[in-house]
Amino acid sequence: MIAQLKYGAGTPFYRLEQLESQMGIPLPAATQWEIVEEAAQVIKPARDELIRQAAQGAVVHNDDTSMCVMLKRDPSDERTGVFTSGIVSVGEGHKIALYFTGSRHAGENLAEVLKQRSAELPSPIQMCDALSRNAPRLPARVEILLANCLAHGRRQFVEVAENFPNECRFVLEMLGQAIRYLLRHWEPLTLFLRKAGAPLDNNIVERSLKRAVLHRKNALFYRTLNGAQVGDLFMSLIHTCQLCDVNSFDYLVELQRHARELAARPAEWMPWNYRETLEQTVQFPDSAEL
Repeated sequence: MIAQLKYGAGTPFYRLEQLESQMGIPLPAATQWEIVEEAAQVIKPARDELIRQAAQGAVVHNDDTSMCVMLKRDPSDERTGVFTSGIVSVGEGHKIALYFTGSRHAGENLAEVLKQRSAELPSPIQMCDALSRNAPRLPARVEILLANCLAHGRRQFVEVAENFPNECRFVLEMLGQAIRYLLRHWEPLTLFLRKAGAPLDNNIVERSLKRAVLHRKNALFYRTLNGAQVGDLFMSLIHTCQLCDVNSFDYLVELQRHARELAARPAEWMPWNYRETLEQTVQFPDSAEL
Protein backbone atom coordinates (compact mmCIF):
# COMPACT_ATOMS: atom_id res chain seq x y z
CA MET A 1 0.00 0.00 0.00
CA ILE A 2 2.90 2.37 0.75
CA ALA A 3 4.33 1.79 -2.74
CA GLN A 4 0.88 2.23 -4.29
CA LEU A 5 0.39 5.59 -2.56
CA LYS A 6 3.94 6.78 -3.15
CA TYR A 7 4.56 5.73 -6.75
CA GLY A 8 0.98 5.32 -7.95
CA ALA A 9 -0.69 8.36 -6.38
CA GLY A 10 2.39 10.58 -5.94
CA THR A 11 2.11 10.95 -2.14
CA PRO A 12 5.54 11.62 -0.59
CA PHE A 13 6.76 9.54 2.35
CA TYR A 14 6.58 12.49 4.75
CA ARG A 15 2.90 13.05 3.95
CA LEU A 16 2.23 9.34 4.38
CA GLU A 17 3.96 9.54 7.75
CA GLN A 18 1.52 12.26 8.83
CA LEU A 19 -1.48 10.30 7.54
CA GLU A 20 -0.39 7.11 9.29
CA SER A 21 0.16 8.96 12.56
CA GLN A 22 -3.40 10.31 12.38
CA MET A 23 -4.63 6.74 11.87
CA GLY A 24 -2.70 5.49 14.90
CA ILE A 25 -0.01 3.68 12.90
CA PRO A 26 3.08 5.93 13.16
CA LEU A 27 5.60 4.84 10.55
CA PRO A 28 8.66 7.03 9.96
CA ALA A 29 9.50 7.95 6.38
CA ALA A 30 12.84 6.11 6.67
CA THR A 31 11.02 2.91 7.67
CA GLN A 32 8.62 3.27 4.76
CA TRP A 33 11.58 3.49 2.39
CA GLU A 34 13.11 0.31 3.85
CA ILE A 35 9.80 -1.49 3.33
CA VAL A 36 9.40 -0.52 -0.33
CA GLU A 37 13.09 -1.15 -1.09
CA GLU A 38 12.81 -4.67 0.31
CA ALA A 39 9.59 -5.29 -1.64
CA ALA A 40 11.24 -4.02 -4.83
CA GLN A 41 13.91 -6.72 -4.61
CA VAL A 42 11.21 -9.37 -4.27
CA ILE A 43 9.17 -8.27 -7.30
CA LYS A 44 12.09 -7.19 -9.50
CA PRO A 45 11.79 -10.32 -11.73
CA ALA A 46 8.36 -9.05 -12.87
CA ARG A 47 9.83 -5.71 -13.98
CA ASP A 48 12.74 -7.46 -15.74
CA GLU A 49 10.27 -9.64 -17.62
CA LEU A 50 8.24 -6.55 -18.57
CA ILE A 51 11.39 -5.10 -20.15
CA ARG A 52 12.04 -8.31 -22.09
CA GLN A 53 8.48 -8.47 -23.38
CA ALA A 54 8.39 -4.73 -24.13
CA ALA A 55 11.34 -5.27 -26.48
CA GLN A 56 9.14 -7.56 -28.58
CA GLY A 57 6.41 -4.95 -29.17
CA ALA A 58 5.21 -3.97 -32.63
CA VAL A 59 5.08 -0.25 -31.70
CA VAL A 60 7.23 1.49 -29.10
CA HIS A 61 6.61 5.04 -27.87
CA ASN A 62 9.27 7.00 -25.98
CA ASP A 63 9.87 10.43 -24.49
CA ASP A 64 11.44 11.87 -21.34
CA THR A 65 11.02 14.58 -18.72
CA SER A 66 13.49 16.23 -16.38
CA MET A 67 13.97 14.78 -12.90
CA CYS A 68 15.94 15.71 -9.78
CA VAL A 69 18.16 13.29 -7.85
CA MET A 70 20.10 14.75 -4.94
CA LEU A 71 23.00 12.25 -4.83
CA LYS A 72 23.15 11.48 -8.51
CA ARG A 73 26.70 12.05 -9.63
CA ASP A 74 28.92 9.31 -10.95
CA PRO A 75 32.45 10.78 -11.33
CA SER A 76 32.74 9.15 -14.75
CA ASP A 77 29.45 10.64 -15.99
CA GLU A 78 30.03 13.88 -17.90
CA ARG A 79 26.32 14.78 -18.06
CA THR A 80 24.81 17.01 -15.43
CA GLY A 81 21.13 16.54 -16.32
CA VAL A 82 18.86 13.80 -14.99
CA PHE A 83 15.79 12.55 -16.81
CA THR A 84 12.97 10.07 -16.39
CA SER A 85 12.34 8.30 -19.69
CA GLY A 86 8.96 6.78 -20.41
CA ILE A 87 8.56 3.90 -22.84
CA VAL A 88 5.22 2.36 -23.79
CA SER A 89 5.35 -0.82 -25.86
CA VAL A 90 2.25 -2.00 -27.70
CA GLY A 91 2.26 -5.71 -28.43
CA GLU A 92 -0.21 -8.52 -28.95
CA GLY A 93 -3.23 -7.60 -26.88
CA HIS A 94 -1.47 -5.60 -24.16
CA LYS A 95 0.54 -2.46 -23.44
CA ILE A 96 3.63 -2.20 -21.26
CA ALA A 97 4.88 0.97 -19.54
CA LEU A 98 8.51 1.34 -18.45
CA TYR A 99 10.30 4.12 -16.56
CA PHE A 100 14.04 4.75 -16.41
CA THR A 101 15.63 7.54 -14.34
CA GLY A 102 19.24 8.64 -14.80
CA SER A 103 21.48 10.60 -17.12
CA ARG A 104 20.46 8.66 -20.24
CA HIS A 105 18.01 10.18 -22.70
CA ALA A 106 14.89 8.41 -23.94
CA GLY A 107 16.55 7.17 -27.11
CA GLU A 108 19.43 5.61 -25.18
CA ASN A 109 17.07 3.84 -22.80
CA LEU A 110 15.01 2.56 -25.72
CA ALA A 111 18.18 1.21 -27.34
CA GLU A 112 18.96 -0.74 -24.14
CA VAL A 113 15.46 -2.23 -24.14
CA LEU A 114 15.64 -3.21 -27.82
CA LYS A 115 18.83 -5.17 -27.19
CA GLN A 116 16.51 -7.92 -25.91
CA ARG A 117 14.39 -7.95 -29.07
CA SER A 118 14.18 -11.29 -30.88
CA ALA A 119 16.07 -11.26 -34.18
CA GLU A 120 13.21 -13.10 -35.91
CA LEU A 121 10.73 -10.27 -35.37
CA PRO A 122 10.07 -7.59 -38.02
CA SER A 123 11.29 -4.03 -37.50
CA PRO A 124 9.32 -2.21 -34.79
CA ILE A 125 7.69 1.17 -35.28
CA GLN A 126 9.07 3.86 -32.98
CA MET A 127 6.80 6.82 -32.24
CA CYS A 128 8.32 9.94 -30.69
CA ASP A 129 8.57 13.67 -31.23
CA ALA A 130 11.32 15.01 -33.45
CA LEU A 131 13.94 15.65 -30.74
CA SER A 132 17.23 13.97 -31.65
CA ARG A 133 17.67 12.58 -28.13
CA ASN A 134 14.59 10.39 -28.60
CA ALA A 135 16.21 8.48 -31.48
CA PRO A 136 17.97 5.26 -30.38
CA ARG A 137 21.47 4.51 -31.61
CA LEU A 138 21.17 0.94 -32.81
CA PRO A 139 23.58 -1.45 -34.52
CA ALA A 140 23.49 -1.38 -38.32
CA ARG A 141 21.80 -4.78 -38.40
CA VAL A 142 18.84 -3.47 -36.36
CA GLU A 143 16.29 -1.48 -38.34
CA ILE A 144 13.55 0.66 -36.85
CA LEU A 145 10.67 2.46 -38.58
CA LEU A 146 10.58 6.02 -37.24
CA ALA A 147 7.24 7.81 -36.86
CA ASN A 148 6.96 11.37 -35.53
CA CYS A 149 4.10 12.75 -33.49
CA LEU A 150 1.53 14.67 -35.54
CA ALA A 151 0.22 16.30 -32.37
CA HIS A 152 3.56 18.10 -32.04
CA GLY A 153 3.38 19.21 -35.66
CA ARG A 154 -0.20 20.44 -35.25
CA ARG A 155 0.78 22.29 -32.07
CA GLN A 156 3.11 24.49 -34.11
CA PHE A 157 0.06 25.87 -35.96
CA VAL A 158 -2.45 25.89 -33.09
CA GLU A 159 -0.23 27.95 -30.79
CA VAL A 160 0.14 30.58 -33.50
CA ALA A 161 -3.60 30.77 -34.13
CA GLU A 162 -4.40 31.15 -30.42
CA ASN A 163 -1.70 33.64 -29.53
CA PHE A 164 -1.64 35.91 -32.58
CA PRO A 165 -5.11 36.06 -34.19
CA ASN A 166 -4.78 39.62 -35.52
CA GLU A 167 -1.13 40.13 -36.36
CA CYS A 168 -1.33 38.63 -39.83
CA ARG A 169 2.22 39.30 -40.91
CA PHE A 170 3.68 37.82 -37.72
CA VAL A 171 1.33 34.86 -38.00
CA LEU A 172 2.54 34.15 -41.52
CA GLU A 173 6.15 34.25 -40.35
CA MET A 174 5.38 31.87 -37.49
CA LEU A 175 3.47 29.58 -39.85
CA GLY A 176 6.60 29.47 -41.91
CA GLN A 177 8.40 27.98 -38.90
CA ALA A 178 5.62 25.44 -38.44
CA ILE A 179 5.70 24.49 -42.12
CA ARG A 180 9.49 24.12 -41.99
CA TYR A 181 9.06 21.77 -39.04
CA LEU A 182 6.65 19.61 -41.03
CA LEU A 183 8.84 19.58 -44.12
CA ARG A 184 11.97 18.78 -42.13
CA HIS A 185 10.33 15.73 -40.52
CA TRP A 186 7.94 14.82 -43.32
CA GLU A 187 8.97 11.17 -43.69
CA PRO A 188 8.47 10.13 -40.05
CA LEU A 189 5.41 12.37 -39.69
CA THR A 190 3.69 10.54 -42.55
CA LEU A 191 4.78 6.98 -41.78
CA PHE A 192 1.13 6.13 -41.01
CA LEU A 193 0.38 6.61 -44.72
CA ARG A 194 2.87 3.89 -45.69
CA LYS A 195 2.96 1.47 -42.77
CA ALA A 196 -0.10 -0.23 -41.30
CA GLY A 197 -0.29 0.10 -37.54
CA ALA A 198 1.86 3.24 -37.30
CA PRO A 199 0.34 5.56 -34.66
CA LEU A 200 -0.52 9.18 -35.31
CA ASP A 201 0.81 10.68 -32.09
CA ASN A 202 2.90 10.05 -28.99
CA ASN A 203 0.21 10.94 -26.48
CA ILE A 204 0.21 7.55 -24.76
CA VAL A 205 3.76 7.93 -23.47
CA GLU A 206 3.27 11.61 -22.61
CA ARG A 207 0.33 10.57 -20.42
CA SER A 208 2.50 7.91 -18.78
CA LEU A 209 5.16 10.51 -17.96
CA LYS A 210 2.58 12.45 -15.93
CA ARG A 211 3.11 9.84 -13.21
CA ALA A 212 6.79 10.83 -12.98
CA VAL A 213 5.89 14.52 -13.20
CA LEU A 214 3.43 14.07 -10.31
CA HIS A 215 6.19 12.53 -8.22
CA ARG A 216 8.53 15.42 -9.09
CA LYS A 217 5.84 17.96 -8.19
CA ASN A 218 4.97 16.44 -4.82
CA ALA A 219 8.24 14.92 -3.63
CA LEU A 220 10.53 17.36 -5.51
CA PHE A 221 13.38 14.86 -5.93
CA TYR A 222 14.76 11.38 -5.38
CA ARG A 223 17.46 11.22 -2.74
CA THR A 224 19.65 8.71 -4.64
CA LEU A 225 19.72 6.93 -7.98
CA ASN A 226 18.92 3.70 -6.14
CA GLY A 227 15.77 5.36 -4.84
CA ALA A 228 14.93 6.50 -8.37
CA GLN A 229 15.33 2.95 -9.67
CA VAL A 230 12.98 1.62 -7.00
CA GLY A 231 10.49 4.28 -8.06
CA ASP A 232 10.93 3.32 -11.71
CA LEU A 233 10.23 -0.32 -10.86
CA PHE A 234 6.98 0.38 -9.02
CA MET A 235 5.80 2.99 -11.55
CA SER A 236 6.45 0.52 -14.39
CA LEU A 237 4.37 -2.19 -12.73
CA ILE A 238 1.60 0.14 -11.54
CA HIS A 239 1.16 1.99 -14.83
CA THR A 240 1.28 -1.23 -16.85
CA CYS A 241 -1.55 -2.50 -14.66
CA GLN A 242 -3.49 0.67 -15.46
CA LEU A 243 -2.93 0.20 -19.19
CA CYS A 244 -4.17 -3.40 -18.86
CA ASP A 245 -7.20 -2.49 -16.66
CA VAL A 246 -5.76 -4.55 -13.79
CA ASN A 247 -5.99 -3.82 -10.05
CA SER A 248 -2.39 -2.78 -9.33
CA PHE A 249 -2.69 -3.17 -5.54
CA ASP A 250 -3.93 -6.75 -5.90
CA TYR A 251 -1.17 -7.46 -8.41
CA LEU A 252 1.62 -6.17 -6.16
CA VAL A 253 0.25 -8.18 -3.23
CA GLU A 254 0.16 -11.41 -5.24
CA LEU A 255 3.71 -10.88 -6.51
CA GLN A 256 4.93 -10.74 -2.92
CA ARG A 257 2.84 -13.72 -1.86
CA HIS A 258 4.26 -15.81 -4.71
CA ALA A 259 7.81 -14.50 -4.78
CA ARG A 260 9.33 -17.97 -5.29
CA GLU A 261 7.09 -18.79 -8.24
CA LEU A 262 7.69 -15.30 -9.68
CA ALA A 263 11.46 -15.77 -9.57
CA ALA A 264 11.17 -19.16 -11.28
CA ARG A 265 8.64 -18.24 -14.01
CA PRO A 266 8.29 -14.44 -14.34
CA ALA A 267 6.52 -14.64 -17.71
CA GLU A 268 3.55 -16.30 -15.97
CA TRP A 269 3.19 -13.40 -13.52
CA MET A 270 2.53 -10.48 -15.82
CA PRO A 271 -0.40 -8.10 -15.12
CA TRP A 272 -2.45 -9.60 -17.96
CA ASN A 273 -2.01 -13.28 -17.01
CA TYR A 274 -1.25 -13.55 -13.28
CA ARG A 275 -4.88 -14.32 -12.40
CA GLU A 276 -4.86 -17.29 -14.76
CA THR A 277 -1.62 -18.45 -13.16
CA LEU A 278 -3.18 -18.20 -9.70
CA GLU A 279 -6.15 -20.30 -10.78
CA GLN A 280 -3.86 -22.96 -12.19
CA THR A 281 -1.40 -23.12 -9.28
CA VAL A 282 -3.71 -22.69 -6.30
CA GLN A 283 -6.53 -25.18 -5.89
CA PHE A 284 -8.46 -22.95 -3.50
CA PRO A 285 -7.37 -19.38 -4.32
CA ASP A 286 -9.52 -17.84 -1.57
CA SER A 287 -8.30 -20.13 1.22
CA ALA A 288 -5.44 -17.75 2.12
CA GLU A 289 -7.98 -15.05 2.92
CA LEU A 290 -10.07 -17.23 5.25
